Amino acid sequence: MPIKNNVAVLRQSPGHNGTNFQGCIRNLRINNELQDFKMFTLQTGILPGCEPCHKKVCVHGTCVATSQSGFTCECEGGWTGPLCDQQSNDPCLGHKCAHGTCLPINAFSYSCKCSSGYGGVLCDEAEEQMSPCQSLKCKHGKCRISGLDKAYCECSTGYTGDSCDKEPDQILLLAQDLTLHSSNSILSVFLN
Repeated sequence: MPIKNNVAVLRQSPGHNGTNFQGCIRNLRINNELQDFKMFTLQTGILPGCEPCHKKVCVHGTCVATSQSGFTCECEGGWTGPLCDQQSNDPCLGHKCAHGTCLPINAFSYSCKCSSGYGGVLCDEAEEQMSPCQSLKCKHGKCRISGLDKAYCECSTGYTGDSCDKEPDQILLLAQDLTLHSSNSILSVFLN
């Protein structure tokens, strides 16, 4: 029997709905002749072999075999449908914003709004957290942050100025010291 006639056996006859067989046919021999279905144009729904992903069935996606003859498509961003062949109007489907929110620009493109601490076009670059104290140098004191998130210098004893870099005059210190000693003496006289 010629090979062409053997393939006709797989065609559906009138009145049959094609639900009689589901599965995979391997090593089909008719009259001891191995049939090679890859040589023939088969009708829709009949695929040679048992590898559902052997052809590029997913137009804009990746084919994932679910059984010997079944598959699903994982679509690329901007594509949808069972075969990833329908363009989506939502460009944020499958977006690549690593640490941020996708914001559609139009039907085909998007931008990323990055979360705090991240930057870059895809929000995939960690940024150094900037402390208000990094820009303020306190010579004789410590940088503190106010409730309004503003940096200021808390000066060590004996120093003043915005950067704690000014020493009070020695005469002023001596006068303050004398005042302190005199008030303590007067206070002790009143207490005795």
